[in-house]
Amino acid sequence: MFYSIFYTHFICLCFYTTSIICFINDPSYSPPKVSVGETEIVGAFKAESGFLYETFLGIPYAEAPVGKLRFKEPQPFKMTDDQFSATKYGNLCIQYSHMDYQIHGSEDCLYLNIFRPHININSSTPPLDVIVYIHGGAFMFGVPAHSIKLLRRNLIFVNFTYRLGPIGFMSTGDGVLPGNLGLKDQVAALKWVHDNIHYFHGNPCSVALSGLSAGAASVQLHMMSPLSKNLFSGAIMSSGSALNPWALAKHVVRKTRRLAAALNCTTDHSCDMTQCLRTKQAEQIVAQVPTFMKFLYVPFSPFGPVIESPISLGAFLTGHPYDLLKAGQVTEVPVIIGMVTGEGLYPVAEFIDNQKLLQQLDSDWTDMASYLLDFHYTLDENSLEQSMRDIREEYLHQQSVPNALHGLVQMVGDRLFGSGIAEGAHMYASVSNSPVYIYRFGYSGSKSLVKLLNMSKSDEYGVSHGSDCLLYIHDLHGFKVESKDDLNMSEMMVKMWGKFASNRVPQIDRLRFMTDARHSLPKLEFTEIESPSRIYVNNTDNMSNMLFWRKFLLKEKQIYKEVLITDSSSSSIGECNYFLAVMYLFGLLFVFKRFFFDRLSVRR
Repeated sequence: MFYSIFYTHFICLCFYTTSIICFINDPSYSPPKVSVGETEIVGAFKAESGFLYETFLGIPYAEAPVGKLRFKEPQPFKMTDDQFSATKYGNLCIQYSHMDYQIHGSEDCLYLNIFRPHININSSTPPLDVIVYIHGGAFMFGVPAHSIKLLRRNLIFVNFTYRLGPIGFMSTGDGVLPGNLGLKDQVAALKWVHDNIHYFHGNPCSVALSGLSAGAASVQLHMMSPLSKNLFSGAIMSSGSALNPWALAKHVVRKTRRLAAALNCTTDHSCDMTQCLRTKQAEQIVAQVPTFMKFLYVPFSPFGPVIESPISLGAFLTGHPYDLLKAGQVTEVPVIIGMVTGEGLYPVAEFIDNQKLLQQLDSDWTDMASYLLDFHYTLDENSLEQSMRDIREEYLHQQSVPNALHGLVQMVGDRLFGSGIAEGAHMYASVSNSPVYIYRFGYSGSKSLVKLLNMSKSDEYGVSHGSDCLLYIHDLHGFKVESKDDLNMSEMMVKMWGKFASNRVPQIDRLRFMTDARHSLPKLEFTEIESPSRIYVNNTDNMSNMLFWRKFLLKEKQIYKEVLITDSSSSSIGECNYFLAVMYLFGLLFVFKRFFFDRLSVRR
């Protein structure tokens, strides 16, 4: 009986799969087409394990930021052709890759990709919920991932590329090059989705914004930016927060000048310097990235988001994320916030088998660890040395670095990811009227992300940064979910995301839902995911040792503000834009009035 049923199902599956393959390969078939305005966008059919879906790839969401548009905010792109072929991915944004330490990509890179299930759509078909995904990569590198698994839940999945590294995040600290161009690219992509996804039968009122690592930090920054208001109605943040130390780049104005000087550009005036940088090849600019690294790809985010001048027109971020969260100046939407147990394996896995480097870290602790932990630009020399001693004692105790690798991974993970994620979750839960769902992922499946990426021979130090998303939700090239437990875990994670995208309530299985962390404050309640059969509710008031790291966060916040004022006051616009110079002077008068006369009147 069993064999008869199995044989029948097997024959049906083979017939269905063969039919799909024949359908796709039939030269007479008509590819999927969507009319956006006056342009017909032509996509392609794809199939995976008998599942048929549609792709629309390489759609420009802004003008190519090249030539005179380099270092400019993204400009709207208007399609003028009757038909646009969307069958190939657009270029990656130019980057100095962490994987092979080579330059890849192009400046012409502002493209998005749309994936949707192949279903019969008519006037009575309800619009599909949408997930927009922002890739990670420390704002320096990265490739957009996609998820066919999520399409099976009748969702539309969108990803895109945005400017990275110095091309996307250099800043002069004034109105000439205010910074955050990569984040403004993200806003442009979100606006495109908001304005056009209905043509693809997507629901613009049901967009969940998701991201991994720097993508997750981006999501939280969008919740704080006035430019992103009303562009999404739910958020999923995996292994990243706007309160992570790398989420705000330090001394970007100084780094911009240093990079310009290395390319023989004047650094006296912002306009002259920026115009000179526009004459350089993009590869020349990106080739300077390694000069900002102490060792390997550390620190991994020398260029990234900045707090913009309050007089910058169209500023993305004008306050410190900590202050904005504390004041409740955020877009309130339901959120999922996730982390893994071995966050510190990025970047520690890259050198955990390198005994020479571990010994060097041990003997030159204050200097090397300050870069590894992203402290070098945030603390003065005296407090830096004491801070490094305190941190070492907290995590490594009296052991040498090579003999305390578990402590090293935990320390790096708590500092670079976990404590900021926990702090951000706690602060948001304290001010939000919308649900806050938190999980910690500790499932070690049949394959390790660390090994798949050839970062280390060992996977005994925990579940690596990105494992929950890249292995079980997205479709990572070279990895296939095969074991029974892996399949069950993938199904559960995809269901959790899918249900959240549909109704903003993440469902674990038929009877269980994630709990809302707002109801357990001041403790943080979260879902512990250890295996498909071991999922339970946990709570703590010190997730990822956030109480220990909080004092550093507050100290760094103050120093960051002081540096910002110093860098901004030392910027000089020059003579290349008279109107801009006048606006800048008016802005300075406004700031002076606000912070001097207003306070004086209060005292009186």
